[in-house]
Amino acid sequence: MKRYTILMAVLYCSLYNAQKINIKSPQSYEMERYGNIPVNMNVGGVDMNIPLFQAPIGASDKSFTMNLSYNSSGFIPTKRSNYVGLNWMLDVGGMITREVNHLPDDEPQFAVENNREINGLLVGIRNTNISKTTLFDNNTDVDDFGNFKSGGSTGFELGPDKFSFNFMGISGYFYIDAEKNPVFASNDPNLKIDITGFQNQKSPKIGCHDFNSSEIVMTDGKGNKYYFGGPEENIEVNYPLGTSRDSPGSSVNGQNYYINAWYLSKVEFAEGSNMSISYLKFQDVGSIGVSDGFCQNSFFPPTYRLPGSEVFFEQHSYVNASSMAYVNVINDGIFSGVSSSASNPALSYHFNLLKKVYPSKVMINGKKVAEFSYKQNEGSSFSNPALGNVFNKYYKSFSLENVFLYNGVNDVLVKKIGFTYYRNNEYFFLDEVTLNDLKYKFDYYDKFASLAHETTTSVDHWGYWNNKAEFSNPLIPDYKINPNTGEYIITGTSREPSTTSVQRTLLSRVTYPTGGYSEFIYEPHDYSKKLDRTPNSNFFEELKTQNGTVGGARIAKVLDFDGTKTIETEYKYRNNYPTGTTSSGISNRVIRYSNFVKSGNNTQYAMVQKSVSNNIIPGSMSGSPINYSEVSVLKNGLLQKKYLFSDQVTNPDTLIYRNRASFGITDLLPDNIVNMKRKYQDRSSLRGKIIRELDFNENGATIVSKEYKYSDNKKLPVNKYNLFYVETGEAEVLYYKDFFFPNNLTKTTTTNFFNTQSVNTVNEYFYDHTYDNNISRERVSSSSTGTSEASYQYAKELYGTSNDYVTQNIVGIPLVTTRYNNNLPVSKTKLSFNRYWFGYDKLLPSQQESVPIRLINTPNEVYDKEVTYDHYDTKGNLVQYTTKAGVPVTIIYGYNQALPILKVEGVSYLSFMDLLGMDDNAVNYYNLEICKKSDLDIDRNTEDVLINALDNIRQNPFLQGTQVTTYTHDPLVGVTTITPPSGIRERYFYDAANRLEKIVDVNNKVLKEFKYKHKN
Repeated sequence: MKRYTILMAVLYCSLYNAQKINIKSPQSYEMERYGNIPVNMNVGGVDMNIPLFQAPIGASDKSFTMNLSYNSSGFIPTKRSNYVGLNWMLDVGGMITREVNHLPDDEPQFAVENNREINGLLVGIRNTNISKTTLFDNNTDVDDFGNFKSGGSTGFELGPDKFSFNFMGISGYFYIDAEKNPVFASNDPNLKIDITGFQNQKSPKIGCHDFNSSEIVMTDGKGNKYYFGGPEENIEVNYPLGTSRDSPGSSVNGQNYYINAWYLSKVEFAEGSNMSISYLKFQDVGSIGVSDGFCQNSFFPPTYRLPGSEVFFEQHSYVNASSMAYVNVINDGIFSGVSSSASNPALSYHFNLLKKVYPSKVMINGKKVAEFSYKQNEGSSFSNPALGNVFNKYYKSFSLENVFLYNGVNDVLVKKIGFTYYRNNEYFFLDEVTLNDLKYKFDYYDKFASLAHETTTSVDHWGYWNNKAEFSNPLIPDYKINPNTGEYIITGTSREPSTTSVQRTLLSRVTYPTGGYSEFIYEPHDYSKKLDRTPNSNFFEELKTQNGTVGGARIAKVLDFDGTKTIETEYKYRNNYPTGTTSSGISNRVIRYSNFVKSGNNTQYAMVQKSVSNNIIPGSMSGSPINYSEVSVLKNGLLQKKYLFSDQVTNPDTLIYRNRASFGITDLLPDNIVNMKRKYQDRSSLRGKIIRELDFNENGATIVSKEYKYSDNKKLPVNKYNLFYVETGEAEVLYYKDFFFPNNLTKTTTTNFFNTQSVNTVNEYFYDHTYDNNISRERVSSSSTGTSEASYQYAKELYGTSNDYVTQNIVGIPLVTTRYNNNLPVSKTKLSFNRYWFGYDKLLPSQQESVPIRLINTPNEVYDKEVTYDHYDTKGNLVQYTTKAGVPVTIIYGYNQALPILKVEGVSYLSFMDLLGMDDNAVNYYNLEICKKSDLDIDRNTEDVLINALDNIRQNPFLQGTQVTTYTHDPLVGVTTITPPSGIRERYFYDAANRLEKIVDVNNKVLKEFKYKHKN
C-alpha cells in the first residue's frame, strides 16, 4: 500500500503540473512567434508586413520603426483578437515574454510540496550560494520532488523559466542559471542582461495587486541600453482564477499572479540620444469589485466598479480533460498482456484574468513622434451549455483607431494612420488601414460565419478549429495502450484536423491604394516525417517516416493584380521538386494524451493510467507545429526559386542528463517508460535557416546557387554558455545540462552558371576570439578575382576585460581592421574612442588612423591620423572633425538637434562660434538664430524664413574662402532643400506617402522625377 500511495503522489504531481497553462495576450504570442520563426516560408506562412513608419534616432545607427504584420497559420478559437485585429500584430518597440516552467522564477511561497513551502528559482538562489556543476554532480540537497532544500520548511524549484525577447532588430531567449546569471542565445552575441531590477514578487498570502516593480535591462554590443517593464502599465500580468471544479470563493493553492511580459519602455543610446515608449495607465487592479485575495481563490470573473479599468483586462477560459485510473493489484492479471481502450473523461474549465498593455506615446529626445488613440468596444455575451451563466460575458476592450505621427521637433502632424474593423461577436477583423489619403483594404474567408467560442472542444491536436461538434467533441480521442510495451495508438478521430476548412478567418485579399490587389489561397499542411516517442525508440525522441496532415493552413498561391495583368505565385512543399512526390514537412510535436505506468512485481503491484488534454496549445500560437525542409516558388507556372532549410534531420534536439529514482521507486514498467518525460534541449532556434537557395531561368535550368553553412562556436568559455537545471520525471529526479553556444554562419558559397561555365564565390566567416562571438575574420574567394580577406580586433582583444569599452559594453564594434588581397596586406585602420567632450562624459569615436601599406604587420608599424573627431554635442552629433589634410569641418544641427542644417569646411567649431559672438561649449550653438528658426519650420513659409537665415550666414565675410553647404528638412519625411557651396539650390518634393517625387532647381526645372508602382 505504501508503494501505491507514493506512486500515486508522484504521478498526480506530474498530472497537476501538466494542466497549468501560461495564458498570454495575442500581442505577446505574436511577438514571441515573430522572433521564433526566422523565415515565414519555412512554416508555409504569408509574408505580409506593412511598414507604417520609420524615424531616425539622433546620431545613432538605430531607427524607430512601426510595422504591421500578419500571421496566417490558421483559426485557433482560444486565440483572442489583438488590438489591431485577429492574427495581426503592431510592432511598437518590442518586449520580453516568459514561459513559466513549473513555478515563476520571481514568486515566493508559490506552492507547498512535501510539507515544504516552495519558492521560485530566482527567489531561492538569491538567498543561497550554489554552483551549476555542483547542482549537476551532487544531489544531496535536492528532494524527491526536484526542489532544493534550503531549510527545514522551505525550498525552491530548480527549473528555470524561459524568457524570449524581440526588440528593434534583436531577438533571442535566455534562462537564469543557478548562479544568478542569464544564459542567452541571441543574434547579438554581445548582449548584456541585467536582472537587478527583476524583483521578487510578493507572497500570495499578501494579496493580488500592488505587485513589486519589475524591470529587466539589456545592453547591446554597441552600448545601447534597453529598459523593459518597470511600473504596472508596462507589464502584462496573468491572474489564474481557478477552475469549474472549485467551489466559488474556495481557496485555491498556488493561484498567485505572475508576469507574462515586460514591454520596452526606454532606450538610452550610446551616443546620447534617447527614446521612450509610454503605455496607457489605468486604475489599480484593486478597483475590481472583489476582495484583494481574488487571485488566491476560485472566483467568477470580477465585475468592475470603474468602467475605465475593465478594458485593461481580458477574461480567458480554456477546457481541460484529465483523468487518472489506478489500482493496487494482488494476483490479478488486469490489463496484463492485452490492450485497453479508454473513453472521454469529464471536462473542467480553467479561468484566467489577463492584464493587457496598450502603447500610448513614443518620444525621441524628449519630442513626440507617435501617439495612439483607441476605440472602446462593448463586451458581448456567449453561451456554453456546460457553463450556464458562469463566465458568459466578455469584457469591454480597446481597438486601435488612430496613430498620429509627428515630426519630432515641434509637434507638427506629418501622418495619420487610421484603422477600422469588422466585428463578428468577439472576433475583430482589421478592415482598412488608411495612411493619410492612401487606403489598404483587407478581406477574410468566412468572416461572416458563426465562429467557434474559445471554450469549444472542436479543435485538432494542435489547437486549430476542426469543424466538429462545438462543445461535445471529445478532447481526448479514443486510443489503445499496451500496458506491457507502452505502445500508444490513437483510434478516435475527434482531434483530427479538418482539410476542408483550413482557410476560415484567414486573410483572403489585400487591395492596395493603387487599385491593385493580392489574393491568398490556402491548403492543409502535410508531412512525410514526424517526431514521436515509441517502444521502438525506448521512448526517446525519434523521427519517423510517416505521411500525415497537420492542423492549420499553409499558403498555396498568391494572385497579384496590378490593374492590367495577374501574376500567379505558387508554392510547392515537396522534396526534390519537380520530380519528387513526398512532402518536405516535418511534424514537430509528439501527440500523446495518455500514459500507463506500473510498479511492483508479478504478485503485487500498483498501476496508474493517466490522461490529460487541453483545447489550447500555446506552442501553436508562439511557433509552428510544422517545418518544411524544401519550398519551391513558381511564377505563372514556371519554377523560379527553391529554398532548402535546416530541420530536425540537420539539427536534432539533444539530451544530456543524469537521473536518480525518487522515493526509491526503481522498477517502473513498461520498460524504458521513464524516458517518456526526459526533456531534450530545444534546438528549434537552429532550424528554419536557409541552407541552400536556387534561382532558375525560364527553361528550368539553375542560374544561381547559394549554399549556407552554420556551426556552433565551442571555443568560447563553457561556463558562460551552459545551463544546469533539475526537473521531475516518472518517479525520478532528472538533472539536465544544456548548452547555448552561438550557432554562426560560417560559409556561403555562391555559384553563377553561364552556359557551360560557372563562377564560384566563397564567403567564409571565422570566430576565433577568446572572449566573445564576434567575427574575427572574413574571407572572400572567387574563381575569377582571387582572394580578399579582412581581420577584426575588438576592445577585449586589444585592451582586456577591464576598461571603458567593456564598462559601456561597446564590445561589438571592430576597432582595428586589416584587409588583404591575395594574402598581401592592403590597409590597416584603427578607430579610437574618448569619453570627455566639452565637459560631459560619453564614450565616442575620437579618431581614425591607418598604417602605411609598406609597414603593415611589421616591427616598424606606426599609425597615421586619417581623421579626428574633435567635438560632439550632448546628443552625440559630430559638430567638428578634421581631415587628414588638417582642414576643420564644422556641422550645425537644427530641428531639435536631430538634422544637419549647416556644414562649413575650413573653419573650426570654436572659431565659428567666436565669429558669431557665441560661447563655444557643446550646446550653445543651439542658441543660434538658424537653430531656433529650424525648430519653427512647419511649412513652406517658415522654411523660407530659415533659408534666409542660412543665406545670411553664407554671406558672412568671415566665411569667405570656405565651403558652405546648407540644408532644410521636413523631419521624418526627408530633406527639402540643399544649397551647395555654388549657391545653386535644389528643392525636393514628396508625395502623399512621403516618397520622393521630384527634384527641381531654382528655376523650378525638374532635374529628376520618381514614379512608384505596387510590386507584385
